[in-house]
Amino acid sequence: MNDTDKRLDDLLKMARTPDRSLGYWENFPKRLTARLATNAQTETIPSPAPIRRWLWALASASVAVVLGLGVWWMRSRIIVAQPDYAKLYQEINTLFPNQVRAIIVGQTGVSLDLSEKPDVPSSPPVRVDVCRRQKCLTYITFSGQSIRLNGETCDVLADAHGHVSVVGHDIVWSSTDPTHRLQAYHIEAGLLGARS
Repeated sequence: MNDTDKRLDDLLKMARTPDRSLGYWENFPKRLTARLATNAQTETIPSPAPIRRWLWALASASVAVVLGLGVWWMRSRIIVAQPDYAKLYQEINTLFPNQVRAIIVGQTGVSLDLSEKPDVPSSPPVRVDVCRRQKCLTYITFSGQSIRLNGETCDVLADAHGHVSVVGHDIVWSSTDPTHRLQAYHIEAGLLGARS
């Protein structure tokens, strides 16, 4: 035993036991055990509230991810049905024979440009799709008829080979050069049966 240990041993032998009642010393081991058990529980078992909050946050995030993926999947599966333009033309032409100058199909519905008299010459119908700033219109018309593009009157002309031109004061477009872009317009055109 070294010198420090010996002095500590002598100090402990000289120390007096605190004056306590006999009942205190009899209950001391039980109280000490109970206190140690309580301290051990509070240190090893975390409070259930943070765990519940964490689980709720994890569950909420999981639900949000599943819903997001579901919406994305559904939107990617939606197919927008294109109208049957040939059938639309046949039905309207049956109602108004030789009076249809143009059928205009847009996001808000269908409108008609009709002649007052049945004086529109018979020729193969032409479909002209015009998009400007993500707003698109489809015209079903005939060679020699006019359509309005953003306030400008344009003539639609078709040749014997089925090539279509759209010609206005500031607009000149031809299906022989379909990649040619006009300012803010994107145009596609052809005979109705060839484009449907």
